[in-house]
Amino acid sequence: MRRWAMNDEGPGFSAQYSRARSIGLDCLADRLLEVAETPVVAEKRVQKPDGGIEITTGDAVDRSRLTVDAIKWQLSKMRPDKYGDRTALEHSGPGGAPLSVTVEFVRSKVGE
Repeated sequence: MRRWAMNDEGPGFSAQYSRARSIGLDCLADRLLEVAETPVVAEKRVQKPDGGIEITTGDAVDRSRLTVDAIKWQLSKMRPDKYGDRTALEHSGPGGAPLSVTVEFVRSKVGE
């Protein structure tokens, strides 16, 4: 753990450190978009059943996807409140109105 960062060595050091970490994560989020938007030309080699090798050149979409997924995972773990998946379950009635519950008691005779 980074106890040195939490032990305010200087005036306001802990708050400054926290702010710097937050800015660093925002920069990482910006990098995520940069990776997604920037094409990377690469060669793909596939060995054919006859032993030959087929070489194609194109955008390394799989590599970019892997990088984006890794950055998203890291952001979601380091700052889940800002970059994590948000799941919310809300219950409401028609048109967003509060739920109304009606309870009906039915009287029955024993043995029927």
